[in-house]
Formats: sequence, structure tokens, C-alpha cells
Amino acid sequence: CPISMMTLKEGIEQRLKSGIPSITEVQAL
Repeated sequence: CPISMMTLKEGIEQRLKSGIPSITEVQAL
């Protein structure tokens, strides 16, 4: 579903914009 992909992409972008802690969590996984 394109809409869910867009919302997911926006969520990821918001996490990237939120700062380093989110990025470190992703790298930890």
C-alpha cells in the first residue's frame, strides 16, 4: 500500500531528524 509506505518513510525521516540517539539505536540493531 503506497500510503503506508509514505507514512513509514515520514516516520523514519522524523527519527533521523530527531537526532543521533535514534540513529545509534538503529545501528545497535
